[in-house]
Amino acid sequence: MENYRIEAENERFKRRDMEFIPFPVEPHAVGTPSHIHDAIELLYITEGDFDVTCDNRTVHAKKGDVLLFRSNSIHRTVAGELKNNFYWVLKISPRLIIKFLPKDRASDSLLWLSVNHENAKFHWHADELGKCEITEGFIKLAKEYESPDTNSELAMRIAAAMVVLGLLRSREDGETVENTAVTELVYKAIVYINDNYAEDISAEELSKKLNISYSYFSRCFKRVSGKSFREYLNSVRVNHGESLLLNTDKSVTEISELCGFGNVSYFIATYRAIKKTTPLGTRQSV
Repeated sequence: MENYRIEAENERFKRRDMEFIPFPVEPHAVGTPSHIHDAIELLYITEGDFDVTCDNRTVHAKKGDVLLFRSNSIHRTVAGELKNNFYWVLKISPRLIIKFLPKDRASDSLLWLSVNHENAKFHWHADELGKCEITEGFIKLAKEYESPDTNSELAMRIAAAMVVLGLLRSREDGETVENTAVTELVYKAIVYINDNYAEDISAEELSKKLNISYSYFSRCFKRVSGKSFREYLNSVRVNHGESLLLNTDKSVTEISELCGFGNVSYFIATYRAIKKTTPLGTRQSV
């Protein structure tokens, strides 16, 4: 298994809540090594081709394709054999997306943009995009980046909003959640889990915090996120555990405690079920 890093927000990104970056890559070179971050990230390929991996799913992306990496998904790019390989990177904070969206749609839309699962679409082919808000937004972003003026920051925010609009309009009918109140509470639950995964938390406790019944909360969480509360919590804990295994010298027992597991045996069993290897197996693979 390849090591991956947790990428923190830099000060410039914190101030602007977005970042737009050009990315030329040599043939067969790694464009971005495996990493993870809270920001929502999009790639727009303008030259060459790439093998792109997102949470153990790999696709071959070509010129004109767009890829979406949702919050805290592990992603990586590797260029193909062509001489020129280039993509633009647009990173957007969920905070900025909330500002873009109308209040009655914010939770539903942000969940779709930020929560990854095995059936979530993350690759759009050039031929299905055509001329739409997504590609037009990227073209405007690139133009402002290459020829900036005093109004370029505003223009780039408008172009980024256009990209987000295009993504939301690309959603398939089955991906739309009908009940906005449901997505609001599931979004709150996911934020709570991501902030408190190291604590002793439960679906029962969280449903009380949200003032709803445990059974209703469990049904809603599963329907919106694609996972049960326990499955989602364990996946967050295990991903943090994997990062600690790869990036620190802490013992498996210490990591188990830091990630919120009651005992090391349960951590090892859960880790094996999700990662298909043991914690020690992960560490030895580096």
